[in-house]
Amino acid sequence: MSARGSKREVLGEPRSPSDSMLEWAEAGGQGRRPATAAGLEHVVESSRALIVELLDGYLIPTGDAKLLLDDVFRHLSHRWGRLARPVIWLVLRINHECVNWWRQRLSEQLQEREGVTPLIFRVDTSAPGGTNP
Repeated sequence: MSARGSKREVLGEPRSPSDSMLEWAEAGGQGRRPATAAGLEHVVESSRALIVELLDGYLIPTGDAKLLLDDVFRHLSHRWGRLARPVIWLVLRINHECVNWWRQRLSEQLQEREGVTPLIFRVDTSAPGGTNP
């Protein structure tokens, strides 16, 4: 975690357990090492079954799942040297992004239907720390 705190903490939102798990998976990396194709392939192959199970479980359409995975794999290659547990980080990150995908879709559907933004998606910027109402 950075000195200024996580994005959620800055916005005054409670931290999720997955945030802590992602930090744990990152902790203790070997310094900044460049990602190798063999290393990335090993991580992806060793977690392939879990990745497929996650994406199937969240029922994310193929096109969106491809974009989600492209983004996660790009982050994986950038963080490679700082990850102590890359397989765990990858699976947790994909799960985190799947939850975010559904949160965004549900918010969009509610806004279209009701014309409102749900409280769980709003941030009160007038309060100190930007806490939710």
